[in-house]
Amino acid sequence: MMSLMKSKKLEEIVSKFFLSKQIEVQIEHYESGEELLKHSCCIDVIFMDIQMKGIDGIETAQRIRSQNRRVALFFVTNYPEEIMHSFAVHPFAFIEKQIHAEKISSNLKDFLDYTNETIARNVITLKTEYGISTLHTRDIMFLEYVGNRHMKMHMIDNEMIVYGSLTELAINLKPYDFIVTHKSFLINEAQIRSVHLCTILMNNQEFVPIAQKKKKEIIEQISYYLHHQLKGDD
Repeated sequence: MMSLMKSKKLEEIVSKFFLSKQIEVQIEHYESGEELLKHSCCIDVIFMDIQMKGIDGIETAQRIRSQNRRVALFFVTNYPEEIMHSFAVHPFAFIEKQIHAEKISSNLKDFLDYTNETIARNVITLKTEYGISTLHTRDIMFLEYVGNRHMKMHMIDNEMIVYGSLTELAINLKPYDFIVTHKSFLINEAQIRSVHLCTILMNNQEFVPIAQKKKKEIIEQISYYLHHQLKGDD
């Protein structure tokens, strides 16, 4: 399902794009962030104005991310300074309010390409306490070394023990945008909520430490990742 800000032109462009791809979509409109939040758990794509009645688009997106971490957020705005406030919610793209069909279609094509590639690549097989488990990397928050080649894997809904060293797992998970932030922690950059002086806050509200000796290098890598997410790159 897809949610659009109220715009006849935008709806026509989106409908035409998916029709050309022979993809059936259900489009809904919501007048406010409060109304959207009642339905956000079932939505795959959201086109949202940053400036709205009631709670604004940034706050709405933050609340949505706590309910639905996989939704693709497209922000519509004419104010570049607002973009900097939205990094924590990982928007897929930004669109000017002067809507252009070519730009929207290009962004939607990028979304489909990204989604298809993500489904294919974001699955990994690991040796866990339950045997050989196939997991979606997007569901992993971070891994914490607990000793004796055991890593505690913190996921969206649960935790489990994974067998192997941090070094081995860092190599296996590097293609999926995982980064070592400390000698005992390997985190999923896609699940970062905010970066602080000595710690990183993850989307599950847990903090992980930053190794102070490598702080500059770690922050630079995270900034690079967020920059390319902002552009909609893989």
